Amino acid sequence: EWSLEGGDVSLGVRLAAALWLFWYAYGHHAEGQHWTQHLLTRLGEVSEDHHATFLIGAGSMAMTNDANAARPLFVRALETAQRQGNPLRAAWALAHMAVVGIADADAMASAEEALALFRMLDHQPGIAYALNVVGEIARYSGDDARARRAYEACLDVCLQTGETRRVALVYFNLAFLAQHE
Repeated sequence: EWSLEGGDVSLGVRLAAALWLFWYAYGHHAEGQHWTQHLLTRLGEVSEDHHATFLIGAGSMAMTNDANAARPLFVRALETAQRQGNPLRAAWALAHMAVVGIADADAMASAEEALALFRMLDHQPGIAYALNVVGEIARYSGDDARARRAYEACLDVCLQTGETRRVALVYFNLAFLAQHE
């Protein structure tokens, strides 16, 4: 609030960029959306160095209510990351674009591009996330075999890195496939 009322807007943007995953994971969606939406109107006052991460967070907060509102934020994040030559942020933006566009023809291409970038960077949390997204898109499109392969690969990564939340999520996804079979 201080950053928006005459303080340092850059600090507010950096805080929101750092907090969005907490807001998302712990169900504080309304709070996260409130702050990211207010800060979004002032993003032009902040160094572009912080834009991609913030836009991914703002898109994730918007996604909890409206995928259509989230998509342009992820596109802006991708464009910013590419302009800055930041493949890690580009990969995260692509992966999130794939999530909101799960029914779109280009969703799998976005997820696979994100996965390739994460693998190039050897970024294990990103690899796990992108594999899960590939699985979700495959499951949504009816390709249960591909979904299972992606989920199992994701599980392997998560068991190595200790991402217990994602392990639980992947077991849920695998259980859904088993039930579907």
